[in-house]
Amino acid sequence: MKQRNKLISHTKKSPLGDLGGFDNYINNFIRKEKQEQVNPYLATRVLAELEKYDETAVIVPIWKKIAVAASFVLVIAAGFGLGSFVQGEKEFIAININDAQLENLNLYTLTDHE
Repeated sequence: MKQRNKLISHTKKSPLGDLGGFDNYINNFIRKEKQEQVNPYLATRVLAELEKYDETAVIVPIWKKIAVAASFVLVIAAGFGLGSFVQGEKEFIAININDAQLENLNLYTLTDHE
């Protein structure tokens, strides 16, 4: 009976049960974090620093655009070139499949059991 009461009293303290003092450590940590004073000028300094790096439209040089277009053309031409290396007759194997043997379609067509 004493064990049961002791267990119930421990589980009432924390939803996780007895954490061996760890729950007190967590509560103290949260309490200290709430008491921490924030510098009111910190946000102003951060925003001022961000405004220094005002990003305007970035102009890409024409040679970079040409290089990207040329690389696309080169890759497509290489694909056609590699495809032309394939020579010879391709052999196709005809496969005849009888669906009636693969699947018992009689279950769908029989009307005896309706």
